[in-house]
Amino acid sequence: MANIPVTREELSAKVIAAIRQEPGCDGVQEVSINAITVVNEGSTWRASVLDGGTANADDARRAADRITELYTRLFRLME
Repeated sequence: MANIPVTREELSAKVIAAIRQEPGCDGVQEVSINAITVVNEGSTWRASVLDGGTANADDARRAADRITELYTRLFRLME
């Protein structure tokens, strides 16, 4: 399946919406989308929670990790 190209802003909106759907994470306020290069695999991206708001920090981090794993298969960050 081909990844859908999206801008950083579009991806950020999709990721934060998905994280807020995770239990206890509806208070997350801000995420960061970071482009990364994986040796022998090429370019990809990773989401990190910058402002967890009222969410538990560990829950928010785990949610961001789950969403990143799922969404890196679906979306390709356009640079």
